[in-house]
Parts: sequence; C-alpha cells; structure tokens
Amino acid sequence: MVSSIYSVCVPITDELNRKKWLESPSAGIGSKIIQSDYTDRLGSDEDARRFEKLFKSLNYNVITLKNLNARGIFRQVNDMAFETDHSKMDCFVCCILAHGEAGGRLISSDGKPFTLSEITTSFSSSRCDTLSGKPKIFLIQACRGEEFQGGANYSVDAGCSVSYSIPDQADFFVGYATVAGYKAHRHRTAGSVYIQTLCELLERHAAKADIHKLFTKVHERISKMEFEGPADSPWKVKQIPEVKHTLTKNFKFV
Repeated sequence: MVSSIYSVCVPITDELNRKKWLESPSAGIGSKIIQSDYTDRLGSDEDARRFEKLFKSLNYNVITLKNLNARGIFRQVNDMAFETDHSKMDCFVCCILAHGEAGGRLISSDGKPFTLSEITTSFSSSRCDTLSGKPKIFLIQACRGEEFQGGANYSVDAGCSVSYSIPDQADFFVGYATVAGYKAHRHRTAGSVYIQTLCELLERHAAKADIHKLFTKVHERISKMEFEGPADSPWKVKQIPEVKHTLTKNFKFV
C-alpha cells in the first residue's frame, strides 16, 4: 500500500564543502535540498526548515526545491550527478523526506513511485567521477511499510601519496528513519522524530563525533521513545532507524 499522499518532502541536499573525511583537509561547500511537498504531509516543512538552518550553520550552501514530481526529481538528480562539477567539494549529502512503502519505494509529489537506488546509481564512481572517493550521504525520512514496531522491556547491569582505484559503489552512507517494513513517525507540527533528533544531535556533536558515533546516538535516542499506535490499540509502539554504508574512511560533518 502507498502511504497516504500528504506532502512528499524530498530534500535532496547536496552539502559538499565542509563535510570531510577525517584524514583529509576540507575543500569547498555546497548543498542542495529538493523538497517535494504534498499539501497535508504535516510536519514536513518543519523538518526541511530545521535541516536547512542546521547545514547553513555548518557553512554549507543549501538550495531547497519544492513540489517536484517524478520527472523533476530525476531532472535535478541528473543535474547534480552529470552536470555539476564537484571537484572542489568534499562530500555530497541528500536528505529525502517523503512518503514511502514496502519494497523500498518512495513516492513523488505526483504519486509516482521511485527507488533510492535509482538515485544513488547516478552518483557511483564511474558515473560521477568528481565525487569518486568522497562520501555520498543519503538520509531518508519515509515509511518503509505499514507495520508498527512493538517493544520489549529489559534490564541491564549497571604521509605518503598513493594512487588506487575506487570501487564503483564505495563511499555511500544511507541513513533510514526506520527499518524495512515499518512506519516512520512524524508530528503534525514539530516534524519527524528522525530528522528532528538528527538535527538536534548534529547541532550538539557535529564538531566532535564522527558519523558512526553520531548515528549511534540518534538510534539510541529514538529507541527510547514511544509513539501512539493504531487507533484500535491501547499499546504504544516503537521506532528504530537503520544505517547502511560502504564508507572507506571515517567522516565528520565539519
């Protein structure tokens, strides 16, 4: 089932400059957000606003594009991947705020499904050579199914230059708001749990924590939250984000 078509927010954010590998000097800064908005995906505008504010504060150039249909999304992807010179940039970050459904499909503003892989393949080392060897980070705020996650109680006791080839799918980092098959929670006015938590922790820890420690903190914070479940259920439900990556070096956002 397709998530109800409220507002598909697709910040495809291309934040290049100050994002850097820990081992390399920083270069330039650039960032693009594509926000595709339906009229009633409530809270999505707040996510985009905070995301844009945060990355501008980290000295990224941010461009926000709204209400993109499927054709518009791929036009922007092609422009970023094939028509933009990233040689002076250190990183590419794409944040997608959208409705999603099982099978990894995301929904554009005109209701057409597309997959993340249709976007990421455009940024592979062989197709986007000016981002070869640089981190390409994708953050996905979208449901990945219709199921609600349950929870369980538990207790615990207290120098040299080297030339080498780059694998085509190397240096990608994908952060999902939830695991496959489950809903991602979003407040009608305050925004989504995932983006708001990520922005808060980036504001506090971007200068100190590498990407792995940062997202572990995000996962820990969200795992302790509880949300309203189905209307006919008295039980609270849970959410846990997920990360997949092929990074070959450690990375900080500043």
